[in-house]
Order: sequence, then C-alpha cells, then structure tokens
Amino acid sequence: RDDLITLGERLFLFCDLVNNKIQTPNSFIITNEVLTKFLEETGLNNQIKDLIDSTIITKESLNVLSSKIQDLILNSEVPSSIFNDVKTAYDNMMIHNDIFKSASIQTIDLIRVGRTAPYLVVRPFLKNNQALDCIDNIKGSDSLAAAVKSLFAQYFTPDTIYNDNLTNLNLVVQKMTNPDKSILLEVTNNEIIINACFGTSEPLKNNEIEGDLYTLDKNTLQIKEYKINKQEFMLFRDENLLRTVRRNLFMRGEEQKLNYNEIEKIIEICYKLKELVQPNYKLEFVLENNKLFLIDLKQNIE
Repeated sequence: RDDLITLGERLFLFCDLVNNKIQTPNSFIITNEVLTKFLEETGLNNQIKDLIDSTIITKESLNVLSSKIQDLILNSEVPSSIFNDVKTAYDNMMIHNDIFKSASIQTIDLIRVGRTAPYLVVRPFLKNNQALDCIDNIKGSDSLAAAVKSLFAQYFTPDTIYNDNLTNLNLVVQKMTNPDKSILLEVTNNEIIINACFGTSEPLKNNEIEGDLYTLDKNTLQIKEYKINKQEFMLFRDENLLRTVRRNLFMRGEEQKLNYNEIEKIIEICYKLKELVQPNYKLEFVLENNKLFLIDLKQNIE
C-alpha cells in the first residue's frame, strides 16, 4: 500500500488487478523517480529551475517556457545508468515471468538469443489524470529510450510547470498486442457496460464506429440488454508493413463481435472487477489469439 503514493490511484489499481490474476501483456513500470534521476544526471533540473525563475509567468510565457524545456529534454542524452536499466528490463520481456523467476542466468541468456525482441507500447499513467498519448510500435532499446525521453518532454506542459507537478508521471512499458477484438468496459454504480469491436479500439474511442453493446447488472452480472451493431471497418497492425492499417469488413461487420466463450471470459473477470474497481472507471481489454488481456485503465473525471 505504500506504493499508492508513488504510483497514484490509477496505476496502483492496474497493478492490483494484475496481482489478482487478471492477465496483462508482459510489462514493466518506469516510475517518476526515473524522471527525477534523468533531470539530475543530465543537469537539466538546474537549467529548468533557472528558466522558470527568470520568467514572469503569464499564459504566453508558459507556452514559450514549455517549448524551451521540451527542447532541452529532447536534445539531451539519456544517461547510461538509466539506459542500462531500461535495456535490461526490455531484454527480460522476452522471457516468461515463471521462467525468469526459476531459471539460471545462463538459461535465460540462451532463451534470449533465440527470440526476437518484441514491439512495445509506452502508456503514461499520470496521477492527476492529465491526458498524455501513448507511443507505440517501438522496437529496440534505443527506440525505447527515445520514446521515454519524448514522454518526459511532453509531460512539461504549461499546466505542469505552473502547478509544479513534477512527481505525477509514471510509465507502463508493455508488449504490444495486435488484437482480433477490443473491449471497452465501464464500471458504474449499478451496471457494467461492455462495448466490443473487431480490431483495435481507436475507431470505437473516436466514435467512428458503433460497437456491440452489452449492459450487465453489477450485482448479478446477468446481461440486462444488448445490441449488435454493424461495423464498417476495422484497424489492425500489419506485421509486414509494421503499421496500423484499415480493412473494410463488408458482411463480417454484421456479425456479433463476441462469441459465447468470450462473453463468459469477460463475465469471469467482472466478478473480480465489481469487488476491486470503484465506479467511474473504464478498462480496455483485447482478445488476441483467444487470450484476454487488460491493457489500460482510465478514470472518468467528468
């Protein structure tokens, strides 16, 4: 529970769900301490302080100040002490946790040699629920370090500088999935609402498509009502092009997105969610090769 202060409520809950056997893609966390260490070891903390101290704070000057600080971060080198830790954590993602805990160093090294490094997504978890976009399609420790540095820079918004909120940013580095189906699940006071689509969730989040909608009674977890909607297209990651592409669905778009077994898997998870998750949280799951993974969690702040 001491980690609640470091991680913030949202990321602490995410970890709590994983500890309660809700599966997530292989991941590790870069805490805010790494940002502090980055600023100290590069000397940027003093440069940023000097910039702030010499600026008369107005709305316009904060925008200029934000740009200057972001440029300083982007043009700096990631210290070797941080880079080496990030690289080690990245290399270890190729090994299943159970193997990593029990195998010898020699065995782990041998397994690494025979495996391809995974593509990653870095998801910002801010304690104040400030919005910051994730960065995906990352491969290699150099690219990962650059993505982390980029998110450090993006964190220095005018609002962050004005409120001196320099301890709010944690990052979840996650093995990237290529979902067959995506599920957005919302927990309210009385209901659990499930929205499902083929492919990635972006068109669903952006209201470009209507997914299938299921409403469950929160106490009994019985389906109260559902609606099957036609999905015109889906987005998926093309492994050859190494980018997200669009595919028209035609007749397949009229099919029910979740089959009986998939609905059962989600309802099983809902038994845990209704005990662990407070109302007004939205969770994102993906189905990949018949496996259900939790990939993100957000809190409504309306």
